[in-house]
Amino acid sequence: RFSPGGSHPPYLLREEGRWSIVVQDLGSKGKPLTFQLDLTGPGMSSRLQRRISGHPSEFPLFRALGRPSPHTRVVDATGGFGSDALLMSKCFSLSVTVVEQNPLVLALLEDAALRASAAAREGVSNSGGGNNETDITDSQDCQRLRESPSEHFFFGGPVLLGDAADLLSEVGDIDVVYLDPMFPRNWGRKAQPDLSMQVLSAVCDTVGEDESEAEARLLEASLSCASQRVVVKRAFNSGFLADT
Repeated sequence: RFSPGGSHPPYLLREEGRWSIVVQDLGSKGKPLTFQLDLTGPGMSSRLQRRISGHPSEFPLFRALGRPSPHTRVVDATGGFGSDALLMSKCFSLSVTVVEQNPLVLALLEDAALRASAAAREGVSNSGGGNNETDITDSQDCQRLRESPSEHFFFGGPVLLGDAADLLSEVGDIDVVYLDPMFPRNWGRKAQPDLSMQVLSAVCDTVGEDESEAEARLLEASLSCASQRVVVKRAFNSGFLADT
C-alpha cells in the first residue's frame, strides 16, 4: 500500500480474486487509475469484441502473417495485454505463444487468460443447457480445451515471462514470430490512445538496456527461430526495427 500524495510507480493490486494495475499518473481528481483486463465476457472492451468478430481477411495483420492456415504456430514476442494474441488465436485460429517481459503486465495478462479459460470450460460443461449468453468461445475453442486442459493455453500456447530474445530458442517449433515493440506515439494528437495503451506505456516506461541493442537481439533471435517469417509492426513515422 502507498500513502496518498507524491508520485509512485505503477503497482499490482489484488482484489476480489483478480489482479489490477494501479497507475497514479493516469488518475483524475487526485485518485489513481485502477486498470483491469478482461479477454471475455461483459468486461471485455468493445474494441476487442469488434476485432475478434471480424473475418481474418479484413485484417492487414492476417495478410502480413502470410494468410496462415489454422493452428500455425506463432510467437507473439512482445505480448503486452494480449490484444494481438487474442486476434490471432480467436479470429485467425492460430496457436499463439505469448512472451512478455514486464512482470506487472504479465500478471494481468495471465490472470485474464486464466479467467477466460475458466469461462470457456464452463461453456463446455454447460454446452447442452440451452444458455443463450454470447461468448467469444466456439466449438473449436471448446475442442482445444478438451485436448489441452492447461489453463495457460487460452491463446493456444503458453504465456511466458521473460526476454523473448532469450526464450525463443526454448519455445520449440515456431512458424512465425510477431514483433510489436513499443514505439514513440504522438500523444499530442486530438484523439488519445486507447486506455490500455496508456497504461502499458506508463508501466513499461523504464530505463534499461539500450533500445537499439535490445531490438537487434530480439530481431536476430526471431530470424533464427522462425521457420516461415518474422512480422514486425511499426508506425508509419517510425524507423526500421534495430535500425536495419
